[in-house]
Amino acid sequence: MPIGTGYVSERSLTELKSLDAGAKFGAAFAAERIPILDEVFEEVGRRLLINVELKDYEKVFDRPLVEAVVRIVRHHGLERRVLLSSFVPFGLRMARRLAPEIPRALLLWAGEKEWMQFAVRRLTPFEAYHPHEPMTDRHTIAAEHARGRRVNVWTVNDADRMRELLLLGADGLITDAPDMARQAVQDVSAGR
Repeated sequence: MPIGTGYVSERSLTELKSLDAGAKFGAAFAAERIPILDEVFEEVGRRLLINVELKDYEKVFDRPLVEAVVRIVRHHGLERRVLLSSFVPFGLRMARRLAPEIPRALLLWAGEKEWMQFAVRRLTPFEAYHPHEPMTDRHTIAAEHARGRRVNVWTVNDADRMRELLLLGADGLITDAPDMARQAVQDVSAGR
């Protein structure tokens, strides 16, 4: 089973489904297939809050992407179990128009110019804030909580930093290491 390279947009769904998505993580994960959004929702949609990043950053006004995601979310009845996130204000504005019942999250990265962060925040309707880990501190978290927003920090892959952010009040962690994050949550809950 091949491991793919290149852009997802240059592959058909059939090609993508033929790839081995797990081998790079070890033999135990070999032959795992790339799931489509329907499959993710069917498997874990009733058990987890799912962050769906609207990630077509080459087409800033990608209405078909937003429409397709909204249709799938509604088909599964997961309007309150999904959070639509993006760095692009237009995608989140479109999501709000199409599905105001589905919460949205604004992603911001530390390398973005301050004036741009300000402009994006002003243009974007959102209920949750997803700051890049290096730009997250106690003041950021407290300010967003004061505005009634949840704060989910990305991408946090260090156990000590995970515990620190949780102790500062972060509501969630976006990570490549879910087992480590689960342990950090347990440690903080237990006062360790």
